[in-house]
Amino acid sequence: MLTSQVKPTPLSPRQNHLPPKHRQLPESLATCDWRTLFLSDITRQNSGLFAEFFQRCWAVVLPPEPDGLDIHWIAEENFQRFSEHWLAVTSDEEVWQEIRQRIQADAVEALSSIGVLIEAEQESPELRRRLKQVNVPPVRLGLSLLARDSLPHLETVRESGVALDMLIHHIEKSYGSWGTSLKLAYRVTTLKQYRQALTDAVEMIEGVDDPVETLSKIKHLVALHQSKAKPFSFLRDRTALVLYEIVSINANAGSKYVAKTRSEFWSFFRAGLIGGVFVAIFALLKLYIDVLGPPSLVRGFLYSVNYAACFILVDALGGTIATKQPAMTANLLGDELYRQEKWARPDSHAVAKLVARVFRSQLASLVGNVVMAIAVAALLVYLLNPVAALDDGVAKKLLDKNDVTTFPPILYAALAGVFLSLSGFIAGYLQNFVIYTRVTERYQWAHPHRVRRINALNYLRKKSAKISGSIVLGFFLGYANVMGNGLGIPIDIRHVAFSSAHLSLGGIWLLKFFEVLPHLLLNVAVIGSVNFVTSFLMTFGIALRARGLNSVELGKVLWGSTKLFLRRPWLYAFPFDEKQSAGQ
Repeated sequence: MLTSQVKPTPLSPRQNHLPPKHRQLPESLATCDWRTLFLSDITRQNSGLFAEFFQRCWAVVLPPEPDGLDIHWIAEENFQRFSEHWLAVTSDEEVWQEIRQRIQADAVEALSSIGVLIEAEQESPELRRRLKQVNVPPVRLGLSLLARDSLPHLETVRESGVALDMLIHHIEKSYGSWGTSLKLAYRVTTLKQYRQALTDAVEMIEGVDDPVETLSKIKHLVALHQSKAKPFSFLRDRTALVLYEIVSINANAGSKYVAKTRSEFWSFFRAGLIGGVFVAIFALLKLYIDVLGPPSLVRGFLYSVNYAACFILVDALGGTIATKQPAMTANLLGDELYRQEKWARPDSHAVAKLVARVFRSQLASLVGNVVMAIAVAALLVYLLNPVAALDDGVAKKLLDKNDVTTFPPILYAALAGVFLSLSGFIAGYLQNFVIYTRVTERYQWAHPHRVRRINALNYLRKKSAKISGSIVLGFFLGYANVMGNGLGIPIDIRHVAFSSAHLSLGGIWLLKFFEVLPHLLLNVAVIGSVNFVTSFLMTFGIALRARGLNSVELGKVLWGSTKLFLRRPWLYAFPFDEKQSAGQ
């Protein structure tokens, strides 16, 4: 059994070339506290998110006092050329054996501490409540009684680690049905870090017989510690907690916007037709708001109510607005990538097929929106003859402001895509809040006899994402131009469904519909593409970031989708069902 004090070991002839300040390294490495390699980052987790951030900021201003027994301090301060000095020191077999025994004993002690921390974390109120909801028992590692001078059964420790992985998976999977909170997400992230520390300790115990492999692991852990110590890196990583709880909700909603069969494809098209009817009506109402000539803030409010009412009414009557789909389907795609990377061998072909289904589903809704918006807008002009809202000047302005041969409409379409993505995230957050706080269940428990209110709350619970998303998007779109005018910046939006209706209104009024039809279709195609691409890519990038994936995954998706498109392009447009697609 190692003692806490180790006598200085005489330097071997090879070590005499070291600078004087490094000649005590054999003694330092044999007496330092190696447990900090595994425990220094995770022992701060219980202090809380914001407390940790301010601790890191304070450490930048006033660094902690150097600790000669901390391996991180020894590595950062005493080793400028870490590999060279380590190899020089460990070339002496007697010195290496002393260091090896110290590392192994400290790793075992750290393993015992990590096991205690994992079991204690599962007893936190947030995790205890969620484990009860998903009917999963806590993981008991049984590492608290490990003796410092004895090696644990590593295979048993690995099995416990796998059980902990499954526990974390069940908790994350429950976000869609039970919701989550910042505290719960933070607790789960803490469990993940404990799990990683468990793996690091086991790998160090196994690989400590080889000085080169041990050196590689030490350098990795020290570099990881340095990166985690940076306050803004820490804050950036923790923002993924909030994003994760949102994208988990939106990924579940995204599955409803993907058609796999012919019948689902045509139901999307019919829903798009319903949406197009109301888009045309509310596009004309927007022109009547202009006739009123209200002040800027009032005009923005009326625009917002007009947009939001349109979106809510369309959803209530079973229709759909195609541009609201990318923000949800991008989260679904990110969730599929995460699942494959974590639990299975990545299947690029399966992901590419999902992209094809997403694309054709949105295409069906978009075509339905545009076709019906153009037709109903033309019908409104002929039937209502809205001279109060339309004249030759207004009609020409409608055509000009949606002309994509000039740059501003493309920029405005991209801004609309940003708003579409943001509204999706806000809607996901609000739906998660409703699910997690269990407002309906708690009200029903407190007031069981108020049936009408309970039914109303149940309806709002089911529709909370769509209603809140519609309202938020409506106010984003309605106040964009008002905000731009207030800031002195030319800001506006171009939404493909409303642009198609306005182009139709302008063309029909000027009796040039068939003359401008090719130009109209070009404008609609460009504006729609920019809306979709901006919203999808922004949401997809954030979804990857929330799940800890990188931009390389986006490249894989694009490459796999391109290969599938070159081989079977009809899958991106024609409603094959799964059996027919597989048979091709």
